[in-house]
Amino acid sequence: MGNIGIPWDALTPILQVLIAERFKFVLMRGTRFRHRSAKLNSLRLEMRLTEDDAPAG
Repeated sequence: MGNIGIPWDALTPILQVLIAERFKFVLMRGTRFRHRSAKLNSLRLEMRLTEDDAPAG
């Protein structure tokens, strides 16, 4: 559970793409989870993944 700030002018296009079910992935980067929480550095909504999006491992 969390809150994510979205600029007001970006809200309408994001909602339109969500309604069209075009977003398939949410990519989040941040610290590792510890005690069910982590600090999020970035968040992206994507329609497809690339090799660069694969988790490091």
